[in-house]
Amino acid sequence: MRILYITSVPRSSNANVHVREFAEAARRLGHEVKVVRTRGRSGPAPRSRRSRKPWLRVPGLRHLLYALRDLQLLLKDRRSSSRLKPLLEENGYDFIYARAGLFDSAARRLCERFGLKLALEVNASVVRESRLKGRPIPFKAVARHLERRNLEAAHAIFTVSDPLKAWLEDTGIEPAKVHSLPNAVDRRKFDASLSGQEWRRRLGIGPQAVVVGFVGSFHPWQGAELLVDVYGRIRRENQAPIYLVLAGPLHNSPALRNRLEQRKDDSILAPGAVPHAEMPRLLAAFDICTAPYQPMNEFYFSPLKLFEYMAMGKAVVASRMGQIDRILEDGVDGLLVPPGDPQALQEALTRLIDDEEMRRSLGNRAWQKSRQYTWERNVLRVVAALTGGKAGEGSDEEE
Repeated sequence: MRILYITSVPRSSNANVHVREFAEAARRLGHEVKVVRTRGRSGPAPRSRRSRKPWLRVPGLRHLLYALRDLQLLLKDRRSSSRLKPLLEENGYDFIYARAGLFDSAARRLCERFGLKLALEVNASVVRESRLKGRPIPFKAVARHLERRNLEAAHAIFTVSDPLKAWLEDTGIEPAKVHSLPNAVDRRKFDASLSGQEWRRRLGIGPQAVVVGFVGSFHPWQGAELLVDVYGRIRRENQAPIYLVLAGPLHNSPALRNRLEQRKDDSILAPGAVPHAEMPRLLAAFDICTAPYQPMNEFYFSPLKLFEYMAMGKAVVASRMGQIDRILEDGVDGLLVPPGDPQALQEALTRLIDDEEMRRSLGNRAWQKSRQYTWERNVLRVVAALTGGKAGEGSDEEE
């Protein structure tokens, strides 16, 4: 099949991992996929209200800056529709696959113009997610209107979690066209046989030490601060050689950075943001992988790292919430704890630190289960919903 993949996700974004992996998997299955991006650089987003720049704390100024930026996003989306029309006139695509984004509508308009089916990937309600991240939307009514029109026009909608699917159905979207399609992993890259010795050497960790690992963007709901506090208690009570490795951009969390500076614990290591291509070997250096999400009313995520942890055959400790509870079975292929519960998190980590056989057993079962969550499997489900699963020639084309 010939698939046009339209997204507003920039190549530099973490979300581009999903875009790239899905497109590569489709090509491996023999489909021709062209990825086009509706936006280039839009300039840096205005900083939060806690910005050190006094002029950004002037009442109303941050809102105005976002209004100007959002007008730019709307204009770029409109221009992209015109830019892509010749591409569709010259090439016979079978359908358009689009990732839903704030103020995106180009894919829907092109489908309407050329009579193509639209497959819409929904990772979140863009309005709800913006609220969660504290991002104001001056043109909220426009954003909601465009989001609703896209959902109603789509031939098939693919949500990354069951809670997100349920939310769409509750808003009146036809249930028959909404499919829950969690994130996935490329098991060829995330190979459990890889060695983590190089990363251990870089970090100064000996081969006998037990490494507790966390990978993330350090948003408050990801629970890294809780993990640091719990790890401190474990260190005081456990004489085993253990380390905590926190991989990600620490600048996203000044509170976490300050906490680490105050602790001055040499066993807590923060290598910074790690390129995704390096992630398999970093995870290979971990013995225990964590996803200690904090309590949230709207947990609709499908954490990509969860599937990568599993494919690497690691023992996983994660919060029992949302899609995580549907992926992992407590005590079988991971340990699940109540979100935000330091005592439960400490007990789960201590069990695994002290029991190498349990780590091995949980990791092996997680590795086996990861076979169910591959990007190829996701592509097959999308194509089946749109076209009945016919395949075409492979291609690596991207604009």
